Amino acid sequence: MKTVIPNPALYNQSTLNDDDFVESFVARHKILEALLRRLRAQNQDEAGQHDLLVGSRGMGKTSLLRRLAIGISRDPHLSTRFIPLRFREEQYNVLSLGDFWRNCGESLAEWAEENNQQELADQLDEEMVSEKWKSDGGAEEAFREALRCLNRRAILLVDNLDLILDALRDEEHWTLRRHLQDREGSILIGAATQSLQQSADSKAAFYEFFQPHHMDPLDARETEECMRSLAERRGEHGEPVIQILDTQPERLKVLHTLTGGNPRVLTLIYRLLETEESDAAMADLELLLDQVTPYYKARVEEYQTPQQRAIIDAIALHWDPVTTGKLSEITGITSTTLSPQLSRLRKDGLIESVETSGSYKGHQITERFLNIWYLMRHGTRRTKQKLRWLVSFLTCFYARNELDIIAAKFSALAQRTDRQKQFKTALDIALEQSSDVHQAAQRIKDFIVEKPTESLEIKKKFIKTLRKKNDIYFFSGLMLLDFTNEYNIAKDMLSFIEYESSDYYKFELAWAYLLSDESANIKITKEEKSNNKTRVQFIQSAEFILERKIDKSLEYLGKILNEKEFQLTIFNQIDCVRLFRLFEMHGEGENLLSWLKETGQAEVNTPLFVAYSAYLYGKDQIKDVNPEVRATAQTLFNLLDAPRQYAKVSGDNER
Repeated sequence: MKTVIPNPALYNQSTLNDDDFVESFVARHKILEALLRRLRAQNQDEAGQHDLLVGSRGMGKTSLLRRLAIGISRDPHLSTRFIPLRFREEQYNVLSLGDFWRNCGESLAEWAEENNQQELADQLDEEMVSEKWKSDGGAEEAFREALRCLNRRAILLVDNLDLILDALRDEEHWTLRRHLQDREGSILIGAATQSLQQSADSKAAFYEFFQPHHMDPLDARETEECMRSLAERRGEHGEPVIQILDTQPERLKVLHTLTGGNPRVLTLIYRLLETEESDAAMADLELLLDQVTPYYKARVEEYQTPQQRAIIDAIALHWDPVTTGKLSEITGITSTTLSPQLSRLRKDGLIESVETSGSYKGHQITERFLNIWYLMRHGTRRTKQKLRWLVSFLTCFYARNELDIIAAKFSALAQRTDRQKQFKTALDIALEQSSDVHQAAQRIKDFIVEKPTESLEIKKKFIKTLRKKNDIYFFSGLMLLDFTNEYNIAKDMLSFIEYESSDYYKFELAWAYLLSDESANIKITKEEKSNNKTRVQFIQSAEFILERKIDKSLEYLGKILNEKEFQLTIFNQIDCVRLFRLFEMHGEGENLLSWLKETGQAEVNTPLFVAYSAYLYGKDQIKDVNPEVRATAQTLFNLLDAPRQYAKVSGDNER
């Protein structure tokens, strides 16, 4: 019978035994294997290679250090050569290098006791109160002597290494470096919330000394893989999570976007989904916020001066990256006074500097879910409403069915320059070497099917979907329509389709005409209009653009966006992108942008507004918004910009 692991621990991983901890360790395997490989390649009589894990709070540094210690102990080759020594997270008692060596001695005694070497543990306990351990040099030599007796080297797994180095004097840095460079010296694998200042200082002891391993937030795919793996190991307890991943994937995607891929918060998300206490993304968010309140409240209250609190408040409530100049305006604190305070917050890992569209960098809260928590707990009513609108937008945006997955695979062709060039080549060959539309469509289909996809299952869906003649025309026409500027060819391709009775086909053909600057001229029955009210309104709005009745076009767009039941589903996304692109093609892009601001739609559909601003004024505009909006805005921008990028690749910017 398969063993079911306990629920993953949130803060204190020591509550799990080693076996359960290893089973629940579902992230950071690549870095783990890289570190183990470096240790296996380490020659016993050579100076050690030293590493540093760099990541903000909650990124899994402490868990990785423990998993590495277990990996060394359970590896037959490594365990005979190395002793992994773990320490408490914060070694506040370290004021001198001697304090650090005495902590190493304590850690060695703990290791001896855990590995059934009680005699050695007792011996170390007795010796550490003797005179030879009291001086700095004596403590280092006593530690070395204990390791020589074991004929093994120590692997020092030190969390918050930056705090220890900050507590030591410069000459102690050089003494520690000499120990680490010795052929019998310890190997140091540390962790810190940011790169060490000494690593960038050519005059410092640890200049370029450590091999950095940056622990970035988990992306959406990694998050789902971790959730699924954990759920499978939890047996029947994990079945609700697997069901949600299979039937409501948008819930996890929305939460991933809002939490920034922080593994610690994702552990909370897993617990929440497993308990089935909620059934929608906004309800999930409210429960998560309630659970993290004690932790985040304590985090903010670490800063006790009024200026520090005011700066944190301003950055968090601004939400988007804020420059020092703007921050000075908000807080009333001069820039010269702000600078050292901001440096302190960056050093603590609370904030980070990011690029903006301008020449000055912006400041934002590093841990994104802390920012979301702050907005919901301290923001204005309007700020909270903006966040609710964003959750609603993301929920609709990420809700995808099987057809949407296929469409997404097509969109991938238009989002990377190298794929655009490949597609351009395939399209040129198809159009130049084919005597009719059917052959061209077949060649385009061959290009799609022959290219590797992420999943064999998806590849089979491509082949199955494109097998019929009409489907070859249809999907090739759609790809031309949405990811190139070959609108006339798309129109011809779609015109060859024989199932005129399909309302979905009619709408796509209508858009092919509209983007070719021709009236849609498609007969749509009353029943089709009734069943597809929103799609009909999008087409009517586009018709008014061609007729130069811009006010009327905006009126119809307003009816769509203000509809109580309106959701930006996949088909509405496509139609909206086409309509917005048509506004720009007819020189009305700025009017549309102004209308979105005036009507409040810029706040209700923020990612769409940001994407369109970037489409009109340059993609760097996306840098000026918070990460929660940025990722979705980038995807929408890619969809908007795909034909323009294709035109650049093809060398034809006029079509």
